Amino acid sequence: TPTSFYTLSLHDALPIFPLKIGTPKLPETTEEIPKWDVSGRKVLAAEDNELNREIVEFMLTEAGIQYDAVENGQQALEKFMEMPAGTYDAILMDIMMPVKDGIWAAKEIRNCKKADAGSIPIIAMTANAFEEDARKCLEAGMNAHLSKPLRPEELIGTLARCCGQYHETKEETEK
Repeated sequence: TPTSFYTLSLHDALPIFPLKIGTPKLPETTEEIPKWDVSGRKVLAAEDNELNREIVEFMLTEAGIQYDAVENGQQALEKFMEMPAGTYDAILMDIMMPVKDGIWAAKEIRNCKKADAGSIPIIAMTANAFEEDARKCLEAGMNAHLSKPLRPEELIGTLARCCGQYHETKEETEK
């Protein structure tokens, strides 16, 4: 399956990661799944679909990540603003939500005066996997774009990269 990589430098204060679009090769065995240390991190997760929210919450909990969950972009902005700067290590943002969508919320967060508004990683979670959709997310100030259905290794790996905890395990270094 063809895969494309894009790096767009849209916001000087944000780390930009290669944007992978396409179907990634899944690990064939559990030994191939990288092990990242993201335990103790805290994430704000915005997802309106109850089942999808439960799946995200399960993945985060299994990785030792604490989270606050909200159901739309308006709530995501309000929750981010009410918490002290540095409370969250990242924001997981569904794109299509009622009230206010994820694109609106990301733009509002990036434009607010809060100390960490320009630096907190915002990661899109969406069923829309086209290049144009990913580009819109990056243009709104998001750092990465994940396609649904989410895979634990992609979600946790992206959080590890965004939160500065991406490193090879001892086993990977010895290969």
